[in-house]
Amino acid sequence: MILECNSRYTKYIKTTEDVVMKRALSLLVVLVVALAVTPASAQGPKKKREKIPTPEHMPLPGATMPERWLPVDEDGWTILKPSVDSQLIYVSSSEGNDATARVYKAADAAVGADPMNPVGAIRPFKSIDAAMSKARDNQPDWVLLKRGDTWEGQGITAVSGRSGTEPSVVASYGPDSDRPTLRGDGSRIGLGRRSAVSHAVVMGIDIYRSGMDPDSPDYDGEGGKGGISISSGNNGPMKNILVEDCRLRFAAASCTGAALMKNVVFRR
Repeated sequence: MILECNSRYTKYIKTTEDVVMKRALSLLVVLVVALAVTPASAQGPKKKREKIPTPEHMPLPGATMPERWLPVDEDGWTILKPSVDSQLIYVSSSEGNDATARVYKAADAAVGADPMNPVGAIRPFKSIDAAMSKARDNQPDWVLLKRGDTWEGQGITAVSGRSGTEPSVVASYGPDSDRPTLRGDGSRIGLGRRSAVSHAVVMGIDIYRSGMDPDSPDYDGEGGKGGISISSGNNGPMKNILVEDCRLRFAAASCTGAALMKNVVFRR
């Protein structure tokens, strides 16, 4: 599934709504008058009226599908590679320690060729907040959560990357097949709102609003806040935002804002 978010679309809807309604009313008046003055025998077989496009179905003039700004493998999954100066920040709720954690570079021996599968012993952070405090804005830094681990009530506010090909990354690491899980009230990933975010990737994260799950002991029918939120607010344009291979359980994905968005994509 690919969705393109473009906040100019909302403005287009508002400005064209009156025009569409006036056209619809004009066509209706003409049709009624024609039927009133034409004998039934001369009207011929009834024809299906042409559906008038409503604003929500109208394409934005000049709109195009999102571009592929990052390479993909033969199965269609996005290929990510750190930059030479990327900071690699590992997080584990089961093994981490904020006091002894360290930040890595792509060339560090413990990282190896693939940061998502480090070859040596890693000293991760325990809390997501401590890890995110090391991620620099407008830089190609990676925050990697350990697969199979769970964080209760913790959220992530993503930062901007350097460019489309050097994005900031929130993803996962380790041999486990289960995605890292953000669970409970406040389990969310936010991109934007207070400040515009561009060139950012969120990949392979599980968000579980257990309070909304009738089969969970946490169920209260409300569940608090949780999900993935992309919002430009009034903070200027956003572009090159990719959310891929994330699992949302009883959680929502939203894309809002008054500023222009380009290449905002949710994939699989």
